[in-house]
Amino acid sequence: MPEYGPFFLYMGSFSTKVAAQNQAVEFGGWVLRTDLYTGLTPGFYAAVIGPFHQRADAEAALQDVRLIQPNAIVRMAGRPTLPPSLGDPGLLAAVLGDLTVVVNSDSTFTNPCAPNEPHVTVLVGFVTPVLGAEDAPLGGFWIVDRTGEVVPIRGCED
Repeated sequence: MPEYGPFFLYMGSFSTKVAAQNQAVEFGGWVLRTDLYTGLTPGFYAAVIGPFHQRADAEAALQDVRLIQPNAIVRMAGRPTLPPSLGDPGLLAAVLGDLTVVVNSDSTFTNPCAPNEPHVTVLVGFVTPVLGAEDAPLGGFWIVDRTGEVVPIRGCED
């Protein structure tokens, strides 16, 4: 699996997760808690695309994003960190211990919504069903091999 990079396309920073989610969905990104990176102002939710390995990869992607979100910028987020706001490390470990992550590096592009270049598919769910739900992934994302960009898996039109 490729390493994560420190560069993001930053489409806005918000005081509420809902506001950031609305922006992220509108522009094809995802929500990043700013507490999770040393180079970002803590206490906010950012609508982002990325991360990217290199600033040049982020700058290249920025040109397309600015067609639909003119205020987007490239930000270097610094290194990831786990803030105290995530709570008791024991509780966090318990939650993470019950998560299942399935990684598939078969990039045959059978999904029309998937990146049209080599990528890794990551599906995240729980080991056992939660509240009687079926044991199925809750979400996932693709990681583009070339740039390290994280692309949320969402419904799309063929």
